[in-house]
Amino acid sequence: MLSTGLSLVLAACGGGSGGSPGSLLSSVPTTSFAGIVAADEPLAVETAREILLDGGTAADAAVALYFTLAVTYPSVASLGGGGMCVVHDAPSGQTLALDFLPRRPSTAVAGTDRPAAVPGNVRGMFALQARFGRLRWQQLVIPAELMATDGVPLSRALAHDLAAAAPAIARDQASRQVFADGRGRIITEGQTLLQRDLSSILAGIRARGATDFYSGETAQEYVNGVAKAGGSVSLDDLRSYAPVWYDPVTVDLDGYTVYTVPGPALGGLITAEMWAILNDEGRYLDAGPDEREHLFLEVAERVYGDAAHLLRSSSSVAGSLDRGRLGGLMANYDPDRHTSDVPANTPLSDLQENPAGTSFVVADALGSAVACGFTMNNLFGIGRIAPGTGIVPAAAPSPGYAPIGMAPLLLVDAGANEVYLAASASGGVGVPTALVQTIFAAVYEQQPLQEAVGAVRLHHGGYPDVVLYEPGAGEDGLDRLRRRGHKTAEVNEIGRVNIFFCPDGLPGDPITCAVRSDRRGYGLGTSF
Repeated sequence: MLSTGLSLVLAACGGGSGGSPGSLLSSVPTTSFAGIVAADEPLAVETAREILLDGGTAADAAVALYFTLAVTYPSVASLGGGGMCVVHDAPSGQTLALDFLPRRPSTAVAGTDRPAAVPGNVRGMFALQARFGRLRWQQLVIPAELMATDGVPLSRALAHDLAAAAPAIARDQASRQVFADGRGRIITEGQTLLQRDLSSILAGIRARGATDFYSGETAQEYVNGVAKAGGSVSLDDLRSYAPVWYDPVTVDLDGYTVYTVPGPALGGLITAEMWAILNDEGRYLDAGPDEREHLFLEVAERVYGDAAHLLRSSSSVAGSLDRGRLGGLMANYDPDRHTSDVPANTPLSDLQENPAGTSFVVADALGSAVACGFTMNNLFGIGRIAPGTGIVPAAAPSPGYAPIGMAPLLLVDAGANEVYLAASASGGVGVPTALVQTIFAAVYEQQPLQEAVGAVRLHHGGYPDVVLYEPGAGEDGLDRLRRRGHKTAEVNEIGRVNIFFCPDGLPGDPITCAVRSDRRGYGLGTSF
């Protein structure tokens, strides 16, 4: 067990380990709280909210939210993609991780010029709802189906992605039929997005669950469409796809537990290691304000370098949170000087990753919570729509795929069966640093969540040995880093975080629970 100041910090915020909710919460009937949702696209948030108000669980709301994203935000959440979730089920006290990442097809067909992945989202969502849902499956899919049929105003989030991918969209006839107007111009924010082919696919999923998508007529339709789009996914690939439930990676924090996703995602591992090291013996809280950014970057550098080593040496990350090994990573830490601990020959290619993706967090009135991340392995996946389906297939992952941009997590008081925080993010290799900076600012430094999420971020990815910073970083802070020996470079953005924090634990109430969707995107967070 790691020694920590987290119990004192949460007590100061209003909560406490193993006890009853704080006095403010106890004076509010629990029926006043229906849930929390934060995601990168507002219509999907509204769908999840309605499901929670109808008595659905966090898992139900997560499923309905996802299928809405498949319609309103297909650039990063198409039915052709995949992802990972962490789930805490309050009635059973279970916390589990679910892997439904897009996978490599078994064979590559000659002539394939856009290798496509085997999709995991539909079976992943079906597995989540089957285990922890309460409402009828059909009720969770029909909002998305109706949006695809009747059309929805193009969201700002999707309009931004369409503008970025406009040349590729314009070259693909099936994509133009969905994302362009009658004159061939890419549609813009507020214009109607109609997806009739996708609506037919969703109707089959609504009526027959995941079965038809992976082994029925819809499966054959998808295989044919992917082939026409230049990819190759076989019926055997679809039939054999199965999501996997795992025990999460855990960090024990003196009565509280961080739960995040295990391998094959390195993102959860990196986030967990960073949190464990910064928390150990009050390391972060004991550092002065002028040292904290330096400390954070030195930890990030070592942990990312360690992840690169793990990626090269083994596909397994079991036992990676060994306390002795983590302590050794900081053996040469100097509070006044940058001490690089990453081998000079660490290949940059090990840690390259497309930043496109999306995430969300959901909680319900019973105190259950779900945090998820989704990927297409590229913006708009293969850059084409599978004709006749309306689906954008995800790009096939490279061999040894171990996504860093996949690190949904929950902070839980397991003894009291209470979730205090849920967070997930998108943004490729910057996801772990974005999450840890935001969480430590909100929880350990007790900043208002809006300030913690909106603050300018820093990132060190191990190799190359350069600190990346967002526009608006203060020159005084950058000068302090440079004087310690850090090299710096500006980038546009480091991660997009969706998060809620309930200092009194769940079930919460709309007053004491803070929720935010990142200002860097176009999403929405709500507690109600």
